[in-house]
Amino acid sequence: MFARLRSRRKRPLGIAVALGVAVALAAPAAAVAPAAADEAAASGGGDAVPVQLLSITDLHGYFADNKQSVPGAHAGQPGQTVGGGAYLAAHLKRLREEAGLPAKNSILFANGDDYSGWPNEAALFWNESTIEFENYLGVQFSTIGNHELDRGLNFFRHMEDGTCPPKLLGGDLCFTDSTGKKFRGSDAKHYSANVFDGRGALISKPYHVEQVDDGRGGTIPVGFIHTTTETAIEQGLSYYAPNQLRVTSETAAINKYAARLQAQGVRSIVAVMHEGFTQRGGYDECTDPSGPVVDMNKEISPAVDAIVTGHWHATTNCSLPDPAGNPRPIVEAANHGRLISEINLQIDRATGDVLRDRTVARNVPNTKDIAPDPGAQKIAKYWQDKVPARRAETIGQITGDLTRATKDPEGESSMGTVLADSFRWAGQRDAEQRDAGQRRPGHRAPAAIGIASPNQMLRDISHAPAGADDAPGEVKFSDVYLGIYNDRGGLGPGVFSSELTGREVRDLLQCQWRPDLSWSDGSVEADLTIDTGGALGLVFRQQDAKNYYMWQINGTTTPGRVLLRPHAYVNGAWKVLPATDITSVIPAGELGDRHHVKVRAQGSTITTWVDGVRVDSRTDTQFARGGIGVRTSGGESGRVDNLAVRDLAGRTLYSSTFSTAPDPVFGATATLSDDGQLLARDNTTQFATGSCEARFPRLPETFQPLALSSNVTYKYQPKAPRDSRIPYGQIRVDGKPLKPNATYRINTTSAEFTTTGTQEGFTPLAHTRNRHRTDFTTPDAVTGYLKATGPLAPPAPDRVRPLHGWPWGAPAAVRTLP
Repeated sequence: MFARLRSRRKRPLGIAVALGVAVALAAPAAAVAPAAADEAAASGGGDAVPVQLLSITDLHGYFADNKQSVPGAHAGQPGQTVGGGAYLAAHLKRLREEAGLPAKNSILFANGDDYSGWPNEAALFWNESTIEFENYLGVQFSTIGNHELDRGLNFFRHMEDGTCPPKLLGGDLCFTDSTGKKFRGSDAKHYSANVFDGRGALISKPYHVEQVDDGRGGTIPVGFIHTTTETAIEQGLSYYAPNQLRVTSETAAINKYAARLQAQGVRSIVAVMHEGFTQRGGYDECTDPSGPVVDMNKEISPAVDAIVTGHWHATTNCSLPDPAGNPRPIVEAANHGRLISEINLQIDRATGDVLRDRTVARNVPNTKDIAPDPGAQKIAKYWQDKVPARRAETIGQITGDLTRATKDPEGESSMGTVLADSFRWAGQRDAEQRDAGQRRPGHRAPAAIGIASPNQMLRDISHAPAGADDAPGEVKFSDVYLGIYNDRGGLGPGVFSSELTGREVRDLLQCQWRPDLSWSDGSVEADLTIDTGGALGLVFRQQDAKNYYMWQINGTTTPGRVLLRPHAYVNGAWKVLPATDITSVIPAGELGDRHHVKVRAQGSTITTWVDGVRVDSRTDTQFARGGIGVRTSGGESGRVDNLAVRDLAGRTLYSSTFSTAPDPVFGATATLSDDGQLLARDNTTQFATGSCEARFPRLPETFQPLALSSNVTYKYQPKAPRDSRIPYGQIRVDGKPLKPNATYRINTTSAEFTTTGTQEGFTPLAHTRNRHRTDFTTPDAVTGYLKATGPLAPPAPDRVRPLHGWPWGAPAAVRTLP
């Protein structure tokens, strides 16, 4: 039970807008502090102590000059051009000067995802440059976001304390900063109350207390509780095995430590959450807010006086009632330094309580109409000037091209084999370090197999010189670290070690043959139920993770109306097509009911029915064929049932009622409800990958070749049934026959385990055991392997062969990897 709050906190309060930009927690007119009272409080007079909270979130390394935008402060106002670290520094300095408070009473902090950014000046130097920038800003503390965990706990600790362990990244860290000093770590301590390591201990402190100046020679404590999104370790880049990291309830953690702070006499408490929400208004509004924090707010202790959020890259400035019915500010400052959130607290000098009726919050745009800060400009220029030399660093040698393309009907490629060999090498190095001094006499480590998935390889590495300063066969830093596998942002997913039995390894290899779920002309239909966020989308003609159509039922874009909002996702960018009003079919009040949606595509003509009524027909030539899926954006969730894909004659090609797991259409990573529906989770696109067990007689077979490390060979029988295509005696690992009951270490990436990643229907990979994340990301593994092997010859495609030839010729889908 929480301590009793002061009566002024319990007074029913409304929401007001001050000066058109700041959301104030309203009270009777006499209780709103006039200018004279504010001046008295700032100088130490009156009964209130002013405290300014300035926060940024999800900077992601965007500290150099860049051009971005935000909407207007309020709906209908024009958007504004924003962005750039030098302008951000200048605005922060201006806001502090305008407040005119003692240094202790102006608190600047970040809300996670400070680094793991993508601009070259950040990413190429492992974001040590971002830490220098934040140190320059004077960021006092931060919350652990999911991206702080992208490179493992050892790397996170390196960023915190500036240690330079030689085995981490092969010693490629601790760069010299713009002042000529070696990297020393972050001045801002990162906190989290709900991230635990494998021993059950928090990886960082859960909360801390700032002492603010009370204006009369004393101090008042202000507590800050920090939490990380519960989805952190489920996401592709920051995925961890449960025995390595565990993230618990944010609400429970906040309430636990709010009570502890109260017991210590702290009466002013702020929750800093790397979790967020969204709303439909301008950057300083709160129109129809939705998302996790909106729901969590209803359960977060009334002892918490303000909530600062992140993760969603949203622009929000809300005042929502706490469980006691009193409004409290909840803000989010977008991302990449586009906004600054400012909450101005007034704290009762006698009791230490926040006077909520005097709290004012606003979001401030990082506009370019101010003189940029020269110190921040110097930092950005220093790191940008180092980028060309960094890109040109030689990290290895090859004797021929490493390519994704293959002329081999079994799908072997030199790049695929090198990636699989790199993952195996990284897993072995990690196992050696973990097993050092712990092996029993006579203990023999399991044989290791490296695996790279199809459709994940993003580039080739050429033997030919790329420029005048390059030599034949030199592999450059930029060849590997700017998107080589799965993630084009640079780092790529982490390399994992896990275990399968020999029997499961065989099942995995036989998963390479499965029904082809892509189609050109025909229809997809399903029952859709929107649960939260007011929208749910049906994906079709999906070619890959960045190219597909998405037809969305939407009840939020136009208040009071329900729209069919077609989208084309082209090379990772959304193109919104003209919408159709379908309110006559789905009234706004019935948006949350179950509705049947059918989309028929024939050539370039796409026709849509909702609840049996034809509502739209149009032509679009962007995509001609592909698979299906389900899409939700931030704050959206829903359910899908009775899904079917049919040809133009109406014959069912494949379908699912989502009654059994693994689901035959969406595979092992699909999340099914207790009543047999597919759960469309928040901010996720789920694609139909199929499962190894799926049987759809009307569909042709497709071959999705796994890239295997060079210590694995096998032969197969082309005409045998899929579940008996590879005889046990024809699979060899390290030259020895595969043993069905033996344990094998599988080294691959986190992309194969996550529902938000790109696991492609290889069911056994979704069920590997004893998973362990290594300290290597994908490019780290490739770099380490290249350095360890010396000049690397492209592997020959000679390890997979048919037992009796290929009787019918190689199908087109097999000749070249996507």
